[in-house]
Amino acid sequence: MNGTVESWFVNPEEKQISILGQGYLASILQGSISRSVLVLTQDRLYQRGTVMEYTATGRWISTKGHKVVEIKTITGSAFKEISNVGAMWAGIIFAVLTIFGNIPGFSGVLSYHIVSLVFFACAIGCFITYFVTRARIFYIEYPGGKIGTKASWYTPNEIFDFQKDLSRAVGAKS
Repeated sequence: MNGTVESWFVNPEEKQISILGQGYLASILQGSISRSVLVLTQDRLYQRGTVMEYTATGRWISTKGHKVVEIKTITGSAFKEISNVGAMWAGIIFAVLTIFGNIPGFSGVLSYHIVSLVFFACAIGCFITYFVTRARIFYIEYPGGKIGTKASWYTPNEIFDFQKDLSRAVGAKS
């Protein structure tokens, strides 16, 4: 990935319009792909680094690599809050089991208290997992799916300016 942003372009006639993740660009060009950079030209949107894609099963997956989307196919951009709902529900179930383990009549034997402590620890672990894995995704829709990046990696103004430039580029191509 060494070189310049222009080396990513499919057509040498393309001109860079906007970059989301300017602060990460130097490390991406050096080969580090821990974050994501989106580069907008008049013809295409290029994403390098950590690419988040929306799957047919309705889940966001994160991969390292790159993606190219034609501007004329982009239908919109938005934000989405994602979270591990399964961890939340597991935490609720373990919390309820903890409560039942402490009700007189259910906890007459010492082992019930130990089991209750284990359920409590599991509930705490599940709730921590739920809150730690929540994220806000900035994504771009096109007929082939959705690509995105974590919104927390950028300032709100940086995303807003990129979104405006993207909208103008899409409007110019329609």
